[in-house]
Amino acid sequence: MACTNASVIYDPSSPLEAIKALAPAATVNYNDGTSSAAAASLAASSSVAIVFVSDWESEGMDRLDLSFPSGQDALVSAVATANPNTVVVLENGGAHVMPWLGNVNSILEAWYPGQLGGTAIADLLFGKVNPSGKLPITFPAQVADLPRPLIPTPSSTTGSFDVDYNIEGLNVGYKWYQSLNIKPLFAFGYGLSYTTFSISGVQLTPDSTPANGFQVSLNLKNTGNSAGAEVVQVYLGFPSDSGEPPMRLVGWNKTLLQPGCNNRSLSP
Repeated sequence: MACTNASVIYDPSSPLEAIKALAPAATVNYNDGTSSAAAASLAASSSVAIVFVSDWESEGMDRLDLSFPSGQDALVSAVATANPNTVVVLENGGAHVMPWLGNVNSILEAWYPGQLGGTAIADLLFGKVNPSGKLPITFPAQVADLPRPLIPTPSSTTGSFDVDYNIEGLNVGYKWYQSLNIKPLFAFGYGLSYTTFSISGVQLTPDSTPANGFQVSLNLKNTGNSAGAEVVQVYLGFPSDSGEPPMRLVGWNKTLLQPGCNNRSLSP
């Protein structure tokens, strides 16, 4: 980003100084995002716009929907319309729908990053560190795809209400989408990288330990130009008449590789 202008929009974790440190030759401007029009105006005059959106969540409360609160979705849409080079950083604790997804350049899921979150986010945005995480949950394309699009509520703050836990049965999480052949916005296990990987030589071998059943081995190679980690995921399929979910994650292995290097990965 040397010799370019960048704008940072609505930044609750304040990585502004970390971004400035990594782009000393750039002019970095800040807008608090309270006015979508003002934010869009700043974005239009910038080479890159970085929008931070967040959602406060707690285990003691249910979310009413999967939108970002306080007009943040409208903010992203306005900025993305003004600048096609818009990067969105998510600071949240669960899945969200993203009506603006097709208009932004990239998305970084930071979750709740903690005390040094600003530095960590800046390092990822500028490629100082290669993001190698995979999603532990599924992001639905729309609320209607959820097993419970509407949240049941009690008649009073102290009342109880019934929840039908048999709606999805064994098809919890990613298995729900697989069982109904629903394409999610981002699937469980999804994650991009600044490098690329290839998989070859996949083999299935009976394990010497009967409890494990078998092992899967394969050749994993970093085919890109940056160091990075890949998570090999092994899913077990079941017959349609078994009553089991169609696919189940049964093993995984995360491997860090330098460019051009390969490794024989083994997963139970």
